[in-house]
Amino acid sequence: MLQNNSYQRGVVLMLLSAVILSSMGLLVRGMTQAQDWQVVLWRGIWATTGMGLVLLVQNRGGSWQRIREAGWLALLGGVFQGGGSIGFILSMLHTTVANAMFTMSSMPLFTALLAWLVLREPLHKITLLAIAVAMAGVGLMVWDGMSYGGALGNLLALGAALCAACLVVVLRYGRGRNMLPTLIFGALISVMVGGVMVPGSWMIPWRDWLLCLLLGGGVTVAGHLLFLLASRDLSGAQLTLVGLVEFALGPLWVWWFMGEEPSGWSLLGGAVVSLAVVWHTVWGAAWVKPLPGPA
Repeated sequence: MLQNNSYQRGVVLMLLSAVILSSMGLLVRGMTQAQDWQVVLWRGIWATTGMGLVLLVQNRGGSWQRIREAGWLALLGGVFQGGGSIGFILSMLHTTVANAMFTMSSMPLFTALLAWLVLREPLHKITLLAIAVAMAGVGLMVWDGMSYGGALGNLLALGAALCAACLVVVLRYGRGRNMLPTLIFGALISVMVGGVMVPGSWMIPWRDWLLCLLLGGGVTVAGHLLFLLASRDLSGAQLTLVGLVEFALGPLWVWWFMGEEPSGWSLLGGAVVSLAVVWHTVWGAAWVKPLPGPA
């Protein structure tokens, strides 16, 4: 029943990533005057700066070589990373944080199927069962959330979930390389798109500017770096299943600190998702024969 060291390390890294990233909704809700595309822009600026500094410190004079080695995979992953980040930020500004994050919880299903089809990663029966239980919880939350959330926010969150699943597949495909440039390209895409879409001035109040600094240069950099490291040790399905903790915790922070209260059905669905993640994390897939990939 004991897991190997790489699995344990991957789970710990992914849990830390999920807990850190779960604060994004709280930071976005804390902004008072910044408009949606201004948040996308400034978050992207600070994320690009932070991850660029990490790459420079990590590789010193070899940073450009690391970017070249990542190659087309980094560019492709950057498109998905940028699209997912933009969609996620905008979704939280067009519906409740609970609605956005709970809709994002559909990501494991997309990831498991894509990783099985594209990477031929085996699916374990225990992982499939955990995903099914988690998706039941997601279904409760989305069904309940549709009654009071904006349709645009739900659609943006669903698109962000699909982009995030594609990013996981790209990172898994390139796990033998340094894929940090992927995150840098993704943040740059947010800057470029946000800069074009901002209606008027880029300037925002100091308080919102500082929150964007914390959101982009702190939470995004730390959470995504841990996610990148975890992608070396866990399968695509395992990554996103453990990552569901982010979407279960996120609405709770906003509820506790800002009074944006989820409904009883949403809380029940979040509890189901969390139990599925804990169960899968404890038992893993050590006792179950993997399902073969498609021929």
